[in-house]
Amino acid sequence: MIQNEHINEFNPTMFDLRLLEEKYESVEDQFVTYEDPRGKHDGFMLNRVPDFDYANEICENMGIESNPRFYTLDPHTYLVPHKDYGTSCSINILLYGQQDAPINVEGAEYKYNACVLNVQKEHSVRNGPLKRILFKLSIFNQTYEEVCSILNKNGG
Repeated sequence: MIQNEHINEFNPTMFDLRLLEEKYESVEDQFVTYEDPRGKHDGFMLNRVPDFDYANEICENMGIESNPRFYTLDPHTYLVPHKDYGTSCSINILLYGQQDAPINVEGAEYKYNACVLNVQKEHSVRNGPLKRILFKLSIFNQTYEEVCSILNKNGG
């Protein structure tokens, strides 16, 4: 398992992947193109899911505050190097397409299925031939180090 200043990989089975996939499938037709003050990002889609009971349960059990979201990245799309806007770190769980598109963080490439990601480090993804589908808990008020510690205490 990878554990460094960029990424802290964990076993995704600590989460109920079936519930995550079912939720994704139930909101699959409700995605919008990702946009922030830097502009729109074609091929990168977002669905905020604030009323997702299972995600809220995860956060409550782990003692973290987050906003649950699903993201998709179209096949052969390049998500340019960036730091996430307003987010300190995130818990990422790849549902589909994981091995086709490693994440590049400050020049180092990582393949993962589930991780805590330091999104204040510049990162990018060059997607392969499959749609990349990600469940993400965006965390604003806790540091990367704090969330890694919390996850490790919870069996991550």
